[in-house]
Parts: sequence; structure tokens; C-alpha cells
Amino acid sequence: MLPVAPPPPYAQRARSDDVDEVTSWVAKRDGEHSRVVHETGPYGYEAAILTGKTVKLGWFRTGLRQTVRARFPWSCVHVPINRTQQYAFGRRRIGVVPGGMAFIPTGTETTSQIAAGSTFALQVDDAALADEALARCPSIELAWPQTPVALELPEPLRKRFDDAVAELVRTLGPDASPTERMRSERRVIAALADALPVSSGAVSSTRLAKRRLADLEAWIDAHLGETITIGRLSSVAQAGERSLQLAFQARRGMSPMRFVCERRLAAAHRRIANASAEDETTSIATNLGFTHLGRFSIAYREVFGESPSRTLQRGRSKAAGRVIDPA
Repeated sequence: MLPVAPPPPYAQRARSDDVDEVTSWVAKRDGEHSRVVHETGPYGYEAAILTGKTVKLGWFRTGLRQTVRARFPWSCVHVPINRTQQYAFGRRRIGVVPGGMAFIPTGTETTSQIAAGSTFALQVDDAALADEALARCPSIELAWPQTPVALELPEPLRKRFDDAVAELVRTLGPDASPTERMRSERRVIAALADALPVSSGAVSSTRLAKRRLADLEAWIDAHLGETITIGRLSSVAQAGERSLQLAFQARRGMSPMRFVCERRLAAAHRRIANASAEDETTSIATNLGFTHLGRFSIAYREVFGESPSRTLQRGRSKAAGRVIDPA
């Protein structure tokens, strides 16, 4: 049974069997990412998109099992329709079965193992979600989950969410008024807020932690090739090691040093995928601070679904205008 409304005929649609074409199209909409297909045959990518002012709806299908590594630019809910999806961030894992729901907050970078089949996705503007929280509790700052979570909703809440989505699908059509669309988007956001586990905290300390963490993450990205230790991170952030551990676990679902490793892996993937004929994976890895190449290769495969040498081969084949077997 379809857990949410099906895509209407007036949705924007796309279809392709070319993985690179799909990657490029999705990157323009949702940001840079990587996808690796693990089976042979037609890719069978299909998408249907509806875009509101604060909510975007999408239905996506692929015919092959794949690994997708992406950073989410908006908070997002995924509802697998007839496939399973596994999400990895740091060393944490969550799984979602058909009809289940996963919430992925803004800025999360995950590795998703996605079976063939279809998924419904809902993207929501974070400011609109924050306004909903403020309207409910004006004297307290409510914090949504900072790392991906699987949502298990009781039947009344799930029905409220599905009904709100169905109404929004209708009002995003050509015959609805702007007032109806705005009301429907608010209803979806309210239903999502009802579904999310929340916590409260002091506004000043929460915002300070976010600012410090954002500044430290920017510093890490700028110094990936240097020696980075927990002590150096504490010095840069002007915070104790224990505070850093707690902040990264709460915000990113991993330790500070695991976050450094994943940022280095992301940089390595970009450089390997765009390497020149003279570049090799060994020099790229060592220039980014990886001293044990065997461990680098294992970690890289876990995150991106293929070996560094395979990424290098695919990148060079693409640059040369050749097509290779994606399996």
C-alpha cells in the first residue's frame, strides 16, 4: 500500500538511465553528491517533483541498488514505498523499511544504501519549522533531532501526516489559490512537528554551541592536510575535550576525530574523481593526512560504496568521454 499520495500529473518529471546525467541533474537541485550503482541493467531513474514556498515534495524511483553519499541542504523526511534504505553517519546506522519514515536534519552528511524501488521525500524549510516551534512554545527554544532518526508514529499521527501531504499535493496543482497552498504547507509543517521528538534548552548556550561548532568545522575543512589532534581542536575551539566530544556527538552523531576523517574522505573523493593523468590515489590520500593507506581504502569504500581506484577509473573514463560498466 502506498503510504502517501501518489505523484499527480502536474508534477515536474524527469527520467534517465544515465547515472552521470542523474547525478548532474540532482546536484543542481540538491547539491553535490556521489552515487555508485552495484548492479547491471537499466538504471531506471524516475522523479516527480512538486515545489511549494516552504515545502518540496518528491517521488523517486531507481531500478538498481546503489550507494549515495550526500550532504542534505534542507531538513528532509524519507518514506520508502517498496524498498529498504540504510543510513550511515560516522559509525552510527539506522534502517527504514517500506512505509517507515526517516528524518534527516539540515547539514547531515550520510551514506545511504538504497535498494531498487521507490521513495517519497519531503523537504521542509528550517525557518518555517522553527516558526512552528516558536508558535507552540514562545518562551523555550525547542531543538529538533540533530542527527538522522527513524520515526515510528502511532496511527493517529501517521494518518495526520499522510492526510496533510495529500492535501498539499492537491493545493500545489493549477486550480488551488495561494491562500490554500499556504494553509496546506503550514498543515504539513505542523504534522511534521508533531512527529518529531524534541528537546528544550537555554537559547544562549545552544546558539553559542552551534556557532563554535560551525567555526570549528570550517577550520577543519581549511586544514585537512595538516596534523589534527583532539588537543589542537580544543585549542582552536577554546573548549575542553569533553565539551567537544559531547557537541559533536549531539550535532553530528560522531566523535570530533571521526568527523575529521569523514571530511578528509570527502575531500579525497572530490580530488580522486577529478584527478589528472599524473595524480594517483596514494599521493592524494597522504596529502590529506592519511598515513595508513590500507585503512584509508577500507574507510573510503565504506563511505562511497567503491574503492578509490574505481573512482579514479570512472573519473578518467568520464573525462575521456568513455562509458564503463557501472557495476
